[in-house]
This record gives sequence, C-alpha cells and structure tokens, in this order.
Amino acid sequence: MLSEPRTAVADHPEAVELPRRFRRNPYALSALLLAPHLSAETTAALRQAIGLDRIDWGEILTLVNLHFCTPLLYVRLRQHRLLSHLPPELREFLHCLHEANCERNDAFRNALRCILQVADGLGISCLLLKGAASLADDLYRDPGARMLGDLDLLVEPPGTERLWRELVGQWGYVTATEAPAGDFPVSPDYRRHHLPRLFLPGTPVVIEIHHRPSRGQAGRGLPASLFWAGKVPIDFVGQSTFIPDPTSRLLHATFHALLPMREFIQSSLPLAALAEFSALGVRYSSEIQHHRWLAVGTETGADHEFQVFRQLARQLMGGGEGDADWRSRLAIARIVAGGNAPALSDTRFRQGEKVKSVLIRAFYLSHLPGWLWRNPCYGRGWTALPRRFYYLRQWWGARNRAARLMKFAKNDFVPEE
Repeated sequence: MLSEPRTAVADHPEAVELPRRFRRNPYALSALLLAPHLSAETTAALRQAIGLDRIDWGEILTLVNLHFCTPLLYVRLRQHRLLSHLPPELREFLHCLHEANCERNDAFRNALRCILQVADGLGISCLLLKGAASLADDLYRDPGARMLGDLDLLVEPPGTERLWRELVGQWGYVTATEAPAGDFPVSPDYRRHHLPRLFLPGTPVVIEIHHRPSRGQAGRGLPASLFWAGKVPIDFVGQSTFIPDPTSRLLHATFHALLPMREFIQSSLPLAALAEFSALGVRYSSEIQHHRWLAVGTETGADHEFQVFRQLARQLMGGGEGDADWRSRLAIARIVAGGNAPALSDTRFRQGEKVKSVLIRAFYLSHLPGWLWRNPCYGRGWTALPRRFYYLRQWWGARNRAARLMKFAKNDFVPEE
C-alpha cells in the first residue's frame, strides 16, 4: 500500500541544512538517499529539503535509473520514513517500479532454486556471487530492493562445463548474444572468467557460470580458491548452497566497482556498488575483516582505489568526512563531478561543468595506458609481460586507426545544402 498523503514540513528552529557536498550534487545526494543507515540529524535535513522542494527529483531519477537503483531508492525512502513527504505522483511511480522488480526478482529466485537442484543432482557445488548472494541472505531485507542483471554462480572446473551443458541441453537455456568486449582488445589465448551467458526464453533470467570470480587485475586479487576457502553454507528455499564470507563479498563488490571496465579512471563508479558496499558493512559489521580487505587491495596494486572507494562510501552515505588524504580528496571530487554529468541539464552543464568534463577526460586518457598494462592479465609478474605488450600494441593500433578515420571524416564531410 502507498503511504499517506504528502506531509507538510513545519518550520522548526532546530531544523538543519544538508551538508554542502549534497547540494547541487545529484550524484552525492542520490548516494545519500540510498544509504542503509542515516542519523536522525541527516534524516531531518532530508525531510526539510524534500518538504521545501529543494531536491530536483528529475536529476535524482535520471541517476538512480541509470545506475539501476530505483527500487532501492523506494525501499530506503520508506525505511527512513521519507515517502510521505514526496509528491503523490512520485510515490506512485516508485511504488510501481518496486512492485515490478519484486515480480522480476521472483523469476530469478525460482530459476536459482531450479539451477541449484540441477547442480545438486550432478553432484556440483555452487557458490553464489553478487546479486545471487544477496537473494540468498536477503541482504536488503526486501525482496524487490536490488535489481538483478543476472545470476552469477562460481563453480569449480570441470563442473562449470557440465552444469552449462546440462542447462542448455535439458532445461531450455539458450546462449545469450553478447557484444564484443570493448574495454580492451582480446588476445588469441584470452579466456573469460565465465562461460558464455545463458538466458531462459520468456523470462528475464540470465545466468553466468564462473570459474573465476572476476577478470584481469580484479581476478588476480580474487582467486577462486579465496572464495572457496571462506565459503559460508546457507539454505536457499530448501536447497543447500554456499555464499562467500562477508569480507570476500566486500572485496568482490569493491573490485567489481573499480577496475574491470575502467570505472575508476572513467570517474563513473556505480551507485549500486556503493550501496551494496555500505549494506554489507552495516549488515556484517562485526564479521568483516577490514585489515584483510585493504591488504588484498594493496597486494593487488589497488590500494589507492580501495581507499578512495571506502572514503566515498563514508562521505556520501552518511558516515561523515573520514580521514582522506589529498589524493583521495581529489579523486572523490573527480568521481562526484563525473557522476553528476548525466543528470545535469544543458544550462547547468554549461555553468562551470565543461571545464570539469575536460579535466576528467584528460585524466582518463592519461591513465588509460596504465590501466591497459595492469588490468587484462590474470597472471602475476613477468609471466604476463607478453600479453601486456599485446594489449598495448592492439590499443595503440586501434587508437591510430580511429584518429585516421576521424581525420578522413572531417576532411571529406560536406554538409547538405
């Protein structure tokens, strides 16, 4: 049921303003609205801002839709008792999307139960990753809070191929058409971290059967053995399965948000990843080993990225300023500016945002060769040198071809009369 009609905000002398970093920063404000826990003071400030129409809901909805967080926004607003202060049509919109996502997640839940039954019949153990794990332990305490793109299952070889063939041959799953990887060139001996994706026709269900938790640099930091060593047994709708321990889940959420698709250097960190990082931190605060989390990031050469991600979650999701150094503060400002860009109107974008956009693009281009050197390889050290040179050579050739194409198009284009 929808909440009661919109509540007016009284003029309380003790009312507080939102901190400055959340004003006219739709990315930062969206993150705050998705936070799993808010102080009474922050909730009061949000209530006042909503009641006085100081929040541009068009900008917020643009971002949460883009980041697949709209149902979670509804859940958090309801959790923090802010729904009744929203315009009725906005409440109705969020409510309908949440209900639709509950139905969609039911399809994923039923499919996962069937897949676990099939795996059990084959004597194959599965370890649920990311969204599948959040379904199993009800991380968000709501069946429709998290939007699922697919179900990720980690399976030890040769069980990966056996389970994949069984689902295709006996259970109606079909290989999904996938766009070629555009984040880096694929070398002839490249092996993905999962088998080709499968989907179940007539349903939204897509699954990925993994032999590694992640790829490239993230895959080096997260070997499958790490996940299996810390597996936690769990019952999912009558089926016994496993999820990673809380620290491994936090590591997976962090690596997946920062590295595989150039997110950190592109200044485009997903709000869904920040929300999951914070939800895990609140739910499993007494079990997460933060020293181990940072040690794995440092060992993999991503200590700066890890520190920035943690500080970003602390600052934007109601946890205070933290103790960020100057490099982290610059990175956070860059990421927030990059996150704001899709939501800003043309007028606002012209008012000072163009310079930020140019600086963000310059940062990305200057760091892209380093990313290409570090990320595509699963192996460590000297063993990966041939592949690293392969990727750099391929990238440089593609860059030069693109430059020649742009020059050709510029010289030969004749506008119509």
